[in-house]
Amino acid sequence: MMIIEKSRIISPDNRLSEHSKEVNSLINEIYECKEFNLNETRIFQFQELIIEILLVDLKCPSIKSKNSIGILNREPLAIIYIKDFHEHQFRVVPIRENFPEDVLHMNFPFEIIPKTLCLYLESWDEVERSWTPQKFLNRICWWFIKTSEDKIHSNEQELERPYFISEYKLLLPTYYEEEKSFAFANIDETSKVIRISNTNNFGNCNFLTLEIKPIEHTRVFPAPSNLKLLEEQFQKRSSSVIDNLKKEILLRTPSSGFPITENLKHTFILLKFKRYDSSGNLFSKPDFFAFFIPKAIGELGHLLGILSISPTDPNNYYKIDLLGIENLSDNDKLSEIRILPVEIVKPLTQKFAALMSGIEFTEASFNGVLIGVGSLGSTLAEIWSKSGWGRWSLFDNDCIAPHNVFRHLAKEKDIGRKKVELVAELMNQNYSPGNPLVTYISKRFSPTRFSESLSDYKSIDLIVDASASSFLLRDISFSNELPRACSLFFNQIGTGGVLFLEDNERSKRLDFIEASYLRALISEEWGENFLQNNIPKQRVGASCSDLSVVLSYERVVLLSSSLSNLLRLKLKSNNARLCILKLDSETGHMDTYEVELFSPKSIEINGWNIFYDSFIEDKLKRLRASSLPKETGGIVIGYTDQKTKSIYIVDITDAPRDSRSSISGFDRGCEGLKEYLDKVKKRTSENCDYIGDWHSHPAGHSSEASQTDLTSLNEFARVMNSEGMPILMIIVSEELRFYIK
Repeated sequence: MMIIEKSRIISPDNRLSEHSKEVNSLINEIYECKEFNLNETRIFQFQELIIEILLVDLKCPSIKSKNSIGILNREPLAIIYIKDFHEHQFRVVPIRENFPEDVLHMNFPFEIIPKTLCLYLESWDEVERSWTPQKFLNRICWWFIKTSEDKIHSNEQELERPYFISEYKLLLPTYYEEEKSFAFANIDETSKVIRISNTNNFGNCNFLTLEIKPIEHTRVFPAPSNLKLLEEQFQKRSSSVIDNLKKEILLRTPSSGFPITENLKHTFILLKFKRYDSSGNLFSKPDFFAFFIPKAIGELGHLLGILSISPTDPNNYYKIDLLGIENLSDNDKLSEIRILPVEIVKPLTQKFAALMSGIEFTEASFNGVLIGVGSLGSTLAEIWSKSGWGRWSLFDNDCIAPHNVFRHLAKEKDIGRKKVELVAELMNQNYSPGNPLVTYISKRFSPTRFSESLSDYKSIDLIVDASASSFLLRDISFSNELPRACSLFFNQIGTGGVLFLEDNERSKRLDFIEASYLRALISEEWGENFLQNNIPKQRVGASCSDLSVVLSYERVVLLSSSLSNLLRLKLKSNNARLCILKLDSETGHMDTYEVELFSPKSIEINGWNIFYDSFIEDKLKRLRASSLPKETGGIVIGYTDQKTKSIYIVDITDAPRDSRSSISGFDRGCEGLKEYLDKVKKRTSENCDYIGDWHSHPAGHSSEASQTDLTSLNEFARVMNSEGMPILMIIVSEELRFYIK
């Protein structure tokens, strides 16, 4: 071993002065450690590197004698230290002459440093923060004990490659295991990234795939520098490369031969093989090695003795059998064919993305539709794509406006592009070629367009509405043909996010959850200032409508990722959910609230659909019961959708204090109502208002309207109908009855 043979022995008297303080600290600890015995110390200078060497004996009684690996309970070692080295500064070299070659958990040799123990997975920058001489010596003992027990290196681990030192990276497509061979490769000379294809127009290099017979999982070999060394390594693994390489070149050689001055002057070879584990079982999944050969395929065949130049055509290489030349094939020139290792990058797939994100693939394997890819939608799309969560189709009919760039995935160059086209393109770029593509429809979503635009619409499991439009939310709710749906949106100032999620059976739909959300805005403490009317806006164009809210990309990303996480967690349940995120702008603290959802109820009266829930019903009956034997009443809060002829009841009030109540009648007062309605409109951003009155009938009386009730209804109707709005009256007895005028 050169670093020992050519090193200088340091006498014990001079160790303190000649060795570094780091090595002297280790020497002192070796004296204290019963498992180690220090024999001598040395120093070797190589170029500008000072290599300090400690020759020790490791005595480890815990190692069983005659173990299957061949590790002894007394092993001679060289501990080397290279100050300021870019990798681990302390390394351990086994120096027993017959130390087993097929030990797997080893670092590859490089430059003058021989093969060393693989003690750490982490980088030296990380290890040195907690490194001590005592821990280091204990780690060496641990390595030998675990290696002797064959427990340190998993059978399932791929065959180790020396590719971490390679400047080349081969990106395999998703379908690489099914494809028997690829003909061409394209190498980016700047990044050294290689992509493969069967299209000649694509490639600037030749590419050969070699099917190698199964190999044994044996020792770690250094990176071979030529074909001869590569062949020797595979022969030691009971396999071979060269015969397969010759066969593949002959198959690729046309009858017209290869021109001597080929345009494709380099060749990549991909070795595909299966592997036996230490028990002799054959793994079904193949392993791959790749190498770069700076030779054209014709020249390579010529050096291998299977192609030759025709006496009548000096410009091409031909198969030797076509030339009537005796088989010249031999391996004499293998050492002349230089090769470089190539790092193989496995395909970036949805499954791999989910694995890297800590998401169960079964949880991520669903088909979804994302509506709206603006600030929120585009960020969600990127998160879900990088997480491997779902297979998505996108809907949006909008284009990138200049101001969108500051809170969207889009860049300045994308201004004017369809948002949905851009986002789909970016999502697809997260994966290797061959992964199922994200599809997009550059139209506004509607339930009808859903089935018309998607051929596989019946396979869709989830619809996510990120458009922040209440009208679309209600259109989705009115369709019985759609799958489970959810709606995600921000409040106007970017201090909160909202999640509506239907249950699996869609018994509680988005419009019903919207009404529950508005009620919570009015009644819950978090609803104070959650929505605001007078929000800062920035003019972004000359049109009257060219105003945009002021919202930072920082908030977009924060709220989008929080809503994404919330949705993924809540989807694990089959139940409907209404969740709120509220951010404290001063502290950065974010609270999460969940609002209880009650049983939905509805009734059709005079062509109007009235939607309410068991909360409203129970509250009406409770207020009636608490006032018996007298009548009572109050106002009804809600909103109306003229397109769908729907009235949504959000809440009711009890009787104002100036109301007059008796066993035979009820006259509602007005005290406090103006202030209450101002609060309702402020908290719901003008989405809710007065929509009618309610009152109770005493015990023993039905909920049928009296003549007095009908007169009151007509009076209220004159006020409401002046704006084309219906008036609602609810009468409560043992049951509820609704009247609309």
